[in-house]
Amino acid sequence: MFNLKNLSKGIAVSLASVVLLTACGGDAEAPEAVIPAFQENLVAIETFDTNVNFSFLGKDQVDNMNFQLDANVKGDQTDPAQQKAAVDLKANVTLTSAEATTQGNMGVNFLINGTEFLFKLGEFNFKDPSIAPYLPIIESYKDRWLKLSSDFLPGIVSSLANERTDEMIEMEEKAKQFFVEADLFDVTKEYGTETVNGRDSYHYQVSLNQEGMTAYLNQLGSLMPDSTQTLQPADMDELFNSIKSIDLWIGKEDHQLSKGIINLMADNAESQGASFDISLTILANSYNKPVSIEVPAEFEEFDPLSLMMGLSGQMNSEVPAESDAPAAE
Repeated sequence: MFNLKNLSKGIAVSLASVVLLTACGGDAEAPEAVIPAFQENLVAIETFDTNVNFSFLGKDQVDNMNFQLDANVKGDQTDPAQQKAAVDLKANVTLTSAEATTQGNMGVNFLINGTEFLFKLGEFNFKDPSIAPYLPIIESYKDRWLKLSSDFLPGIVSSLANERTDEMIEMEEKAKQFFVEADLFDVTKEYGTETVNGRDSYHYQVSLNQEGMTAYLNQLGSLMPDSTQTLQPADMDELFNSIKSIDLWIGKEDHQLSKGIINLMADNAESQGASFDISLTILANSYNKPVSIEVPAEFEEFDPLSLMMGLSGQMNSEVPAESDAPAAE
């Protein structure tokens, strides 16, 4: 006799069988194979074009801050002696306090061309009366390509802009090998295949392997001259406790990162109730394909000291001289 309940069971079993048979007969790879291939291919990238979004939401008992950054990042490492990188960055910030709300946005272009580090300030708009006196000084630098001396560069940027010696190249190769062999990621959830920016990709939620990450950082530290500090897994508890989630989309064909999202969150009640939420998203446009990085034909030498002196002079001009101060009664 026709029985709806039995028919439903039959349909459910049939559908489950189809799903299982499809999965077994498909070309899906196990994450245990995909993740190591991803790490190996990541260090072999010679050119790349990516979009990056960084979001920071922070607050304490007094202030709230919303900072948003979007950037296009390109790099060309085909010639080790003449590496190039370009970053086109736009940022927006809103700072709210009990007294006022400050809003602003800015755009900056950064360029590394071999041993040269250049930058250009684009838009710079801030709705804050306290900043207004400094705007003429800052705006005098707008839309001009400026070259910054390596003496003023942060260490990590300076290392990119310095001439690459055989010793540096050897250290980089060792660091790449450490990354390839490191046990950094544990897959906690598989979402199947998704299309990201036209690329069929495996979507995984992952966690960082705390012991593997600690060992990897200690290996990197061993490459540094006079390095004596050794990390223990417990030393990274604060960082790991702040990680809310990590999602990776890894290309099926090339095992390159198609997309990555990391979310961090922390709540520190001991610091005036301060808390923050951070999100970082990386979206790949291309790897190992020609990228266009235009180097300006002309640029000016930039002296940060002259800028600081100009800003300092403006600040001092706003402070009443002692002789001008009202006499105490």
